[in-house]
Amino acid sequence: MEDKVFYRRHLPHYQPKNAIYHLVFRLDGSLPQSAIDRLRKERVIEEQNALRATDRIKVKGVLTRIREAHFKKFDALLDGCLSGPVWLRTDAVAAIVAESLHYRDGKVYDLVAYCIMPNHVHLLAHVGRPVWSSHTAKPSEPYAVTKILENLKWYTALKCNEVLGRSGQFWEHESYDHVVRDGRLFTTIHYVLDNPVKAGLVVAAEDWKWSYCKPGILDKE
Repeated sequence: MEDKVFYRRHLPHYQPKNAIYHLVFRLDGSLPQSAIDRLRKERVIEEQNALRATDRIKVKGVLTRIREAHFKKFDALLDGCLSGPVWLRTDAVAAIVAESLHYRDGKVYDLVAYCIMPNHVHLLAHVGRPVWSSHTAKPSEPYAVTKILENLKWYTALKCNEVLGRSGQFWEHESYDHVVRDGRLFTTIHYVLDNPVKAGLVVAAEDWKWSYCKPGILDKE
């Protein structure tokens, strides 16, 4: 059966059963709603224009490029907006998230890389058939990525709130998921690892404490 795009809340989610995903989830309140609404409106208008003006054979590629450009604008906003909560700057909180990302490696995904920023997290993982590790990850099911993130966010929210001595929503409900296209793996890994550099938090990617790349992967670059 052909993989389809579905919408959960407002974002498009394309989740084939065996793919490498670039996932981004952020703290609740990390961006003003007005900025989110503006980006969403821009994306919808561009998608509608593309559907009207683009040949059906080429429209999938055009929509993919629009969504990738939208994501980069969104990510740049997150990097530059530290007026909201930045709980992930606390080492004890970031450690909970890092440990949870590693715990799921070989169980529900094959972990490739991640970067824990002050107000959001980048995760790069293969859902479905493992590629680089000796683990045997469980076969994915329809919309498995959404379910994996829901479980991850539920557990880390519970533990992080305990550390911070707070209650209430910790993560924004909806997350971004992007399938990494063929030939784009190494570019995406560097994008994830370079996030703290682009945000002006460190001079070199290796200086950031809360990032990871599976050993040996970049040797194949």
